[in-house]
This record gives sequence, C-alpha cells and structure tokens, in this order.
Amino acid sequence: LIDVAKKRAIDQNLKINYKVSDINNIKNKNTKFDIIISLEVIEHVADYKAFLNDMFSCLKKNGILIISTINRNFFSYLSTIIIAERILKIVPKDTHDWNKYIKPEEIVRCSEKRNIFLDKKSGLLPIPIGKNFKWIRINNVTSNYILSLIN
Repeated sequence: LIDVAKKRAIDQNLKINYKVSDINNIKNKNTKFDIIISLEVIEHVADYKAFLNDMFSCLKKNGILIISTINRNFFSYLSTIIIAERILKIVPKDTHDWNKYIKPEEIVRCSEKRNIFLDKKSGLLPIPIGKNFKWIRINNVTSNYILSLIN
C-alpha cells in the first residue's frame, strides 16, 4: 500500500515523505509529521498509552493522527476472537488479546491530556473477502473503529 501511495506521489510531482518505521525510532530523532496513520496496530502493543504519547510527540502543531483499532466489549471478543480466529479461522489464532483492546474514550482521554482533540469517530465493519477484508465505515463503534485526532 505504501508503495502504491509513493508511486502516485511521484507521478503527480508531490513532495510527500512516507515513513514506515517503529514509532520509537521516529520519536528519538525528534521528527515531526503533519499526518500519522496507525491502522490496527495499537491493540498489539504492550503499553497503548506510551504508544499514543510517542505518536503525539511526533505530531506537528495542527497535525492529524488517524488511528483504528478494536473496541473492548463482549461483541468484539465474540466477533474477533471466537468467530474470526477460532471458528472461521480467517485470522490466525492468538493474533488478538482482548485485554489489549481499547475503548475509543480511552484514546480520547489520553489525547486530551496532551491537548489533542477528537475530530471524527466512525465505526468500521470488516467484510471478509477470501483471505482479505473490505472495510466499510458505519456509525456503530461497537467492534472496530477509526478516529482522527487533531493537535
């Protein structure tokens, strides 16, 4: 996906500097970005608050952080672990740890402590297509959701 985006930027003579890296490496270089995108990552890190703070540290003033993850509730446990991992086996077993799922308000609380505020919130519905998913935006944030946060 990054390669496609890079090619489009080059074809259109856009000066976009894409980075794919560990957030700690970026933070340690004191690099700042207009946009940071983290999709379906935070539910796999050991300390989500530290991860968020590292991303916030790398965000320029008026920058945008776009983050998607899985909400922590019974429905998400049922849909992502029981159904997707154990029954349908469309996600490898033990990919997810329900205890690492994060409610949207937990991310918003962390961001507000850094004067970074919620811009938009939308639910995401994964539709299995073969071994991949098509993601559809919905109003319901019960399972997956995506947030945009503005510095």
